[in-house]
Amino acid sequence: MWYVNNMIWLFIYSLFGWCYETIVCSIQAGELVKRGFLCGPYLPIYGFGALLIILCLHKRMNKANIFLLSMLVTTALEYATSLVLELLFNRRWWDYSNYTIQLNGRICLLASLLFGALGVLLVKYIHPRLNYRTDLIPKKIRVICASFLFVVMSADFIFSVLRNL
Repeated sequence: MWYVNNMIWLFIYSLFGWCYETIVCSIQAGELVKRGFLCGPYLPIYGFGALLIILCLHKRMNKANIFLLSMLVTTALEYATSLVLELLFNRRWWDYSNYTIQLNGRICLLASLLFGALGVLLVKYIHPRLNYRTDLIPKKIRVICASFLFVVMSADFIFSVLRNL
């Protein structure tokens, strides 16, 4: 049953990431900015980052360790994702070149610190509550929702890859 919950959490955290980036980037640009590689309102890098943090860390760890490990895990994911997307599509979906402390424009200290802080919030506060609420949903409904989300996100991924080749 863990894979069903993981699919639901992947979508929810991907949606949160899309909302966050859309708001921040739209404020910076002074107009509505569409964020992400996919068509739907989700950024899977945030979902996978959250899942990695949830699977690698646990709420019994102290906040300092959660912060540091969240920062490392998400920064590595961000760098690898940026590199793979650029190699596959010869395009950058984000660029931190204008930030003071950054590496090849793919990652920057400010984002890494933010991801560390978000990791603490996720492990200590957000995910335990979401997990509790997810468990309240009947198993059959969770399976249907997870299956639907898997099909929709997979179709979106395939369509987006083909569109960007």
